[in-house]
Amino acid sequence: MTGAALSALYVLIAIGFTLIFSIGGIVNLAHGAFIMLGAYGVFFMVGGGVPLTPSVVISAGFVFVVAILLFRVFFEPIREEPLTALMVTLLVAFIIEELVGIFVTHETRSVPSILSGIVQPLGVTIPLNRVLAFFVSWVLIVGLWYFVNRTQFGQAMLAVSIDRKGAASLGIDVTRIDYAVWGIAGTLAAISGYFLGAFTGLNPQMGFDPLLIAFVIVVIGGLGSITGSLVAAYIVGLLETAAAFLIAPSAQGLFSFGLLILFMLYRPEGLFGKREVEF
Repeated sequence: MTGAALSALYVLIAIGFTLIFSIGGIVNLAHGAFIMLGAYGVFFMVGGGVPLTPSVVISAGFVFVVAILLFRVFFEPIREEPLTALMVTLLVAFIIEELVGIFVTHETRSVPSILSGIVQPLGVTIPLNRVLAFFVSWVLIVGLWYFVNRTQFGQAMLAVSIDRKGAASLGIDVTRIDYAVWGIAGTLAAISGYFLGAFTGLNPQMGFDPLLIAFVIVVIGGLGSITGSLVAAYIVGLLETAAAFLIAPSAQGLFSFGLLILFMLYRPEGLFGKREVEF
């Protein structure tokens, strides 16, 4: 369950990354900062006396707004210049991380778990908070699938991902779609950030490794394919577990990065790759 919970959280991060790329055309390297802000939002609110569960919800809402504002101020004006946008996302991520380090701390902090205690199915010890992370992640994944495939707004998102100019000519407000996508991606990253912070602690650079893993997942699964991200997340999770068990915990990324290289060389489109969103 531990590996399954982490894989489910990585799926949430990868879905947000995929949505922004597929609909907005931007490779968002600031996505890791959303993860970190979500965790620190919970940290500050709990420290201020706000109950934990409302803190997670409020923090996710805060990052929803921050993501939209960052897009509006920094990325929307250069959306048609993908290389420039890529560099700006990297700079924004660096600035946010440095600001948190300067005004908060570079030291590792912690946030409490929503559920304490453990369960021991078949003699295997599993923290209840990881079980919760798994189920919350899958509720969000299923909810997003329903939203994208069964609502009018979700269908508009699909149309924009397929043909942005064509969708605009049909009267779809593509700017509104962009704002929604950035907000959704920020929210998913923030919720993942809380759980990752509860598992391993939080620091200003905590979003880097999950973003790197999400990038591996997105490339293997196929840019634009949320289904691909689901499949690839569990492949990567299995490979990381195998590498940690067979070699050493510090080598857990060895097999997954090796697989990434093979995909980039021989199947760069990934397992289910396509430019438009597919779920």
